[in-house]
Amino acid sequence: MNSSISRILLGLALTGYTAESWSNVNLADTSQIITINATPNILLIPDTSETMQEGLSQGRIALDWTSGNCIPGTTMPASCIAGARNSQSKASIVKRVSLSLVDNFAGRVNMGLLSYQQYPPSENRDDVFSANAPRSVLWFLTHRPLDVRYSTTEFPSWYDANHTNDWDSATKRFKEKHPTLTNTWMFYNVAVPGYYRDNNESKFPPQATRNQFARAQNNYSCNNLACESYDIYNSMKKSSNQLSYDDKDGGNWRITFTDSMRGRGVTDLGRQLAFLNTGQLEWRANASPGPGYLHVPIGGLDSDGKIVNSHWQKIRNKLQPQRHDWNSDKGNIFVNESWPLIASGLKPLEGTMHTARDYFLSKSTNFFGTDQGNKKGLPKIPENNMNASTKASGAVI
Repeated sequence: MNSSISRILLGLALTGYTAESWSNVNLADTSQIITINATPNILLIPDTSETMQEGLSQGRIALDWTSGNCIPGTTMPASCIAGARNSQSKASIVKRVSLSLVDNFAGRVNMGLLSYQQYPPSENRDDVFSANAPRSVLWFLTHRPLDVRYSTTEFPSWYDANHTNDWDSATKRFKEKHPTLTNTWMFYNVAVPGYYRDNNESKFPPQATRNQFARAQNNYSCNNLACESYDIYNSMKKSSNQLSYDDKDGGNWRITFTDSMRGRGVTDLGRQLAFLNTGQLEWRANASPGPGYLHVPIGGLDSDGKIVNSHWQKIRNKLQPQRHDWNSDKGNIFVNESWPLIASGLKPLEGTMHTARDYFLSKSTNFFGTDQGNKKGLPKIPENNMNASTKASGAVI
């Protein structure tokens, strides 16, 4: 990039925590700082972490919670879509808002799309845990309520749907029917996406799924990564209105935190939690490479100012709903331009911003190498002749 030419970056970091608020945003035709006849260069940066598998309700997986048929832990009908592909997931909301920006501004601006770099997919269950070559893997999505209380009374004194106390308060705001026990209810304040995949199953895609219930041992403890020493059970039972755990699957389990939990300041899983199956696959990753990935370079208008429809279609392709119809024959769909963005893994904001900065500065560094989308023949960012306060040697982000 010629250092004599000024550049300005408009970065729209669309995250799940503010996704709904973007739906009513109206962007000005000209910059609020610089009013000059120039074509803006816009770089969309959507959040593609596992938090985007959630809905907008205290970390719970996206699901139609108002339907009496959509009960995790039971055999849900096909209409009960869970996780990132649900139309009200954070992922779907962000994609819908981004598509509206594309529809409104195609032909008026140049636009590109960058997001988090993610590890390639694998069919192997345990590759998600690999220290040397971690991968993104399809597991079954579970609803994971934390710090759960159970009761055979539907409205115990410690249930208040309107309370706003801390997540680990003894008072609980969410109430759900127990998936397997009659006249029994579960209560909690916060939940996060969880995952299950049978370690004895060799089939792909996996078929076996089940519910599990965890109870902390007396010596359990937590750090900033996980909580230790849980007993895991495959079922619960009730006798004379007394509840107990049954069919122990193992002890001394270590249960890791999620990106969503850290973002909410949740530092403890609580003494009881549940993993309630949805029967639906979802992408899981426990690690991130760190930088971002340029999926679509900034463009959209040719040298004569005419719209390049193929460019805008590439952005639209990346903003389609989450997909899970993958096998190893399809390769690395995380960087396939015909596949949508996949919500999975961590949230490497700092590295992604480094990648965006280096892209605007035409720097090929650890933050913008070939693994970050800096491919051979990458087109230059269109010149817009805007007199930004910072030259190309220090782009504005």
